Amino acid sequence: MRKCRSSEFLQVGDVIRAKKDLKWDCGTRINEGTFGELKERDESNKDDLWLVRWWDDTSAKKYAYSRHIKKCKPSEFFRVGDRVQAKHDMTTTQGVRISKGTFGKLKERRASDRKWLVDWVSVGNIHTKKKNIEKCTESEYIAVGD
Repeated sequence: MRKCRSSEFLQVGDVIRAKKDLKWDCGTRINEGTFGELKERDESNKDDLWLVRWWDDTSAKKYAYSRHIKKCKPSEFFRVGDRVQAKHDMTTTQGVRISKGTFGKLKERRASDRKWLVDWVSVGNIHTKKKNIEKCTESEYIAVGD
């Protein structure tokens, strides 16, 4: 007997992605690769169904079979509260310079242009494109309570 790794099972709260394009009778469509969060497991679970809140433009809540979804690693997605760092030197439209490697914390995601509001250590809150940041591992920063 051995203890299972968290990657070997699904549970409520896990972040997942669609393994293929999904379509429901009501017309809702989810594209392959779309992220979502497991909200609940079907009570009977005889069909291995999970209620997923999809992270698309509609935030649809739809049931999906476990064979149609894949659990994500923490490095595959961003969430509010994540610690990030700048991938390269950047200058904002206001002329603020952010150096490569500068740390920040994700505050919110703006739906209109999908930019993240990052609270950068050196310059404060600035909206930043996802392509300009990378998620930090817990060993890359020190936080209150460490």
